[in-house]
Amino acid sequence: MTIGGLLPLTLREGALWTPVGWTIIVGLLVSTLMSLLVVPVLYRMYTK
Repeated sequence: MTIGGLLPLTLREGALWTPVGWTIIVGLLVSTLMSLLVVPVLYRMYTK
């Protein structure tokens, strides 16, 4: 939902807002993948 809201900001032609939008989108994707995949795997490895 948040990433979809950032798409107009990212796809707009602008020297400042386009890189900022991409940075935020990539950060959101990486943090989502970390919390959904990496953290549970590390937790399972630690508890065994």
